[in-house]
Amino acid sequence: MALLEEKIKPLISSKGLYANPWPEFKQPGFGAIFKWQFTRKDPLRGLTQKDLDQMIPATKVDLSKIAEKVTDGIQATWIGHSSVLIQMDGLTFLTDPVFADRCSPLSFAGPKRYRPLPLQLSELPPIDFVIISHDHYDHLDSSVLRHFANNKLHDTKWFIPKGQTKYFHPEGIKNIVELDWWETAQFSESVSLTFTPAQHWSKRYATTSFDSLWGSWVVQGPTKKVFFSGDTGYCPVFKDIGKHYGPFDFSMIAIGAYQPRELMKPQHIDPEEAVKIHQDIGSKQSMGIHWGTFVLTDEPVDEPPKLTREWMQKSNLPVEDFTVLDIGETRMFGKSLVTEI
Repeated sequence: MALLEEKIKPLISSKGLYANPWPEFKQPGFGAIFKWQFTRKDPLRGLTQKDLDQMIPATKVDLSKIAEKVTDGIQATWIGHSSVLIQMDGLTFLTDPVFADRCSPLSFAGPKRYRPLPLQLSELPPIDFVIISHDHYDHLDSSVLRHFANNKLHDTKWFIPKGQTKYFHPEGIKNIVELDWWETAQFSESVSLTFTPAQHWSKRYATTSFDSLWGSWVVQGPTKKVFFSGDTGYCPVFKDIGKHYGPFDFSMIAIGAYQPRELMKPQHIDPEEAVKIHQDIGSKQSMGIHWGTFVLTDEPVDEPPKLTREWMQKSNLPVEDFTVLDIGETRMFGKSLVTEI
């Protein structure tokens, strides 16, 4: 594993807990969170199934499209939230795969999926590797770990943040690579993955916080390079990521879960900041993630893509360069243009 020693690193306490190194990150106090939880409005209130079908279209994944290897371009299939199936350079990999009905430690409580799951775990093609950004339940799904372990899918490699092995070994997942910020690991001779910083936090259990790392990912194949933001607040590090690893052929950047702004700004970018990251890292084409699946915050469920489009226009950027997919949609990005003679 290679490491860029000069780049900013997470702060680590004497107890081994991680912290963000940027002053922009400040956790809201318990009182503010308590008040919000008891005064917030449900963005789904008053919406019918027909409304949701129009606002956030969902369809079953076309299994024939994801069955074959992709060698030209980058094929993305949006499973929902931050879960994307990426196929490029003959590779097939997943980002933060969540297939559970609720993103919660409890099967009967917690944020519930309000748009349908477009495919089942059993319908996935062979997966070369999975990348995980952090340990929150809307990004790390234990049922997915158990599926891979119980179905003896041991060839799949898991690239995870430092401190997360404790979640994987008990579920039977052993083929893991745990990385710190700026560390690079090889999947193969021609494919590398680098764990890059993000401004967020970690908490899996009620009694623990900040005991594993969080971050974003760079995946570089022989011809294509992609970026996955995970969850993050906006901070200067994205210009550093762009400087060292950009430009990117394709990026998956969070656009949702940003209201109320005074509580969410340190940990979740809004569409304006997502467009800034799109520019900072030098992304040729981006898709919005982290929206349209679970109600985590207060903004209208269909607002994130609308505001993303507005901020692309305000930034004098082509709106088609930062788009969203329907749930279950498979779309090709960055395909070579062939001129027929």
